[in-house]
Amino acid sequence: FFRVRVLVVYFGCTVQYLFPPPRPPLRTHTAPTFVSMAELSLLYDVFPNLDPSEVDQAWDRVSEGPCRLELCIRDLIEVESRKLGGKTSGDQARSAIAERTRADAYFDSKEYVKAMKCYDKAYQLNPGSVTVLLNRALLFLMLERFDVAAHTCTKAVLKARISGAKPDVIAKALARKGSSLMRLQQYDQAAAAFEASLMEEPNSETRDTLAQCLADGQRQLQAQAQAIAQAQAQLALP
Repeated sequence: FFRVRVLVVYFGCTVQYLFPPPRPPLRTHTAPTFVSMAELSLLYDVFPNLDPSEVDQAWDRVSEGPCRLELCIRDLIEVESRKLGGKTSGDQARSAIAERTRADAYFDSKEYVKAMKCYDKAYQLNPGSVTVLLNRALLFLMLERFDVAAHTCTKAVLKARISGAKPDVIAKALARKGSSLMRLQQYDQAAAAFEASLMEEPNSETRDTLAQCLADGQRQLQAQAQAIAQAQAQLALP
């Protein structure tokens, strides 16, 4: 009887080894990547009138892809417009202009914190104002928050296109976005923004900045190639 039990156990182990049961599927980690977290942080800055949970929900609604950030911004623009009341009344528009004028004065006197608060108030009163967005982007540029400035310009471009703004407004937003990306040393994306700006409206200053951007990008590539060559030469040493 003992030998029979040994044979049964042995036969069972052999079968289990040869034909193992299917393993349960591995749990995938669905937490956002570092890049996604950085982009979400920027969206919180670009949409100060929305709760972070609303930004998170919009981010989750948009599927992953190269255009995810712009699609999310477009979605959040609609959410923000509904939350702030949609169309702006005459009184609100006048109050928004007054806040923007006050913000411009603070900006000229380099009181940037006060200027940002007034721009935020102006945008709350008139969420359709592309001018306020462009001024906020310029303020972020002055504060050397180039990433937020670039995303604010992206928001301004999308909002300008939705509202049917004139080409010169869209061109200004794209040129300002290019300047922000150029300061981030993202020369390829900056050049694309400058070229898009020139397609909207030819401008000699933008054309000169594009030439400078392409030259800086070429120098960056040369420096990278030189660094790689030096590293390879050091690795080749005995």
